[in-house]
Amino acid sequence: MILTILIPFILLMPCLASGTCEKHPIYCQMMMNLGQAYSESKIESSYGHGYLMRVSNIIHKVTARYDLVEERELFTDILMQESFYRQDAMHCVGGLSVDRMTLTEEECEGKPLILKCRMAVPELGEKEVCQDFGIAMINYRTATLYGFSVRRIMSDLEYAISCGAKVLSDLKKSYKGEPGWWTRYNAVSDWKRAGYEMEVSKWRKGRKESRQEQTSSRNTKGGHPR
Repeated sequence: MILTILIPFILLMPCLASGTCEKHPIYCQMMMNLGQAYSESKIESSYGHGYLMRVSNIIHKVTARYDLVEERELFTDILMQESFYRQDAMHCVGGLSVDRMTLTEEECEGKPLILKCRMAVPELGEKEVCQDFGIAMINYRTATLYGFSVRRIMSDLEYAISCGAKVLSDLKKSYKGEPGWWTRYNAVSDWKRAGYEMEVSKWRKGRKESRQEQTSSRNTKGGHPR
């Protein structure tokens, strides 16, 4: 439904005028992806074309660095799916934190269920915990494994995109012969990976539909049969 409604906005984007996509294919891809979710005015107010062009240039740079030139389009779609290209993106969950206290012998007196009178007692409080960070949505466990700085991921755009490219590059080296190897960027279980593949692939499908619509529109205006 979103694709059907917003494809006209994609066709009207002046930033995608003739020649732009040939010169800046990654930028064009990003704009078409965002155009499947937002109007052009929303994209301009939320991102700005200067920011998106900067992201485009960084993607071009880091995919060359990490031997991902063939996966450049895929990586761009992965970043769309993960964060909608937002540098400040985070995945956080709320819940109750458990802070534990150690009781003294006096406090344990008369409480035989407390093991050796040193059992920790939980105190509950609301808390928000974040697990994935930045434009490439690097999981905190992945950050620890690689030695990435989460603080820098949230503040340094090129560093954050480089972290994502590094992870994808390593997955390519380890699982390249496996169908859908790149879905391991987001998940391990087969069913989650299958779902992730569908989610990422929908951006390419949307771009294909918009180009078909654009071609059809041009042929109609030119008097050619569809």
